[in-house]
Amino acid sequence: MMMTRHLEFCSRSPGTMAPTEKYLKDVVLTLPKSTAFVVMVIRKWNEKFGSKNPTTKSIEMIFMDEKSTTIQATIPIELIRKFEYVQEGLIYAIAHPDVKNNEGRYRVTGHPYRFEFTPFTKFLHREQTTGLSFPPSRFRISSFTDIQNPESSQDPYLIDIIGAYDLDQTFIPQKSKKGDWYADFRLKHLEGESVLCTVYGDYVLQVKNFLSPTSKDAALKDPVIFLL
Repeated sequence: MMMTRHLEFCSRSPGTMAPTEKYLKDVVLTLPKSTAFVVMVIRKWNEKFGSKNPTTKSIEMIFMDEKSTTIQATIPIELIRKFEYVQEGLIYAIAHPDVKNNEGRYRVTGHPYRFEFTPFTKFLHREQTTGLSFPPSRFRISSFTDIQNPESSQDPYLIDIIGAYDLDQTFIPQKSKKGDWYADFRLKHLEGESVLCTVYGDYVLQVKNFLSPTSKDAALKDPVIFLL
């Protein structure tokens, strides 16, 4: 028998019903007002615009629930100060988010919907986690077979992959026509499959420095495993 859990939000009005917890797979465009979700913030970053003096325009996050389902959430610029307490790796209860279609060329999850915070959104840290069982890993590892499936390119979103870097290949930083740095390299699976990867911007220098240590004692030896 499925148990229904109710969440207590300290700011709810007297006489109103406590929100009923649902899982992220149950998200629909029009959520009942009594719906809430318990999630872990597994990713958090500032989305910026402008090249010379980048300005934060929103805080972007990826939520994961106990069933390993993930969804993107956005805190718009006008609400950043209100929700600046949010920390990656912590568990929260969320109620009253705005639900939007998950559209765009580059999406960070495969969920059909995404959350956007509003002035009415409740987002409370869950200090008591007794009874909660979140996946031990926050990574969403995709297989090389899934990545190379033609159908995957028709519905692209950001993923995590793990593979071995072949030290026989040469890591060559290059500049695009716009002056941005990038570099291509291949990762191999233990079964022999390989996939072409590209890093951009600051990651180019980070990978280059990792592959070319200044100390001879720190020289890399196979296998070198990358998690992207």
